Amino acid sequence: MIKVHDVFLYNNQKYEVIEVYETGYCEIKRLSSVGPIELIHKKDLKNVEKLIMG
Repeated sequence: MIKVHDVFLYNNQKYEVIEVYETGYCEIKRLSSVGPIELIHKKDLKNVEKLIMG
């Protein structure tokens, strides 16, 4: 189960889950920069490595 504050390795970068919506989408933000928040579907995160439990 994906939760807010979980940290994932995605596209060789660490991302934090900022928000999880009932529609199945999540807002994620790259930890290594002040880059934009991205919207991604949870199904796209099922093959990534969860680094830290939130």
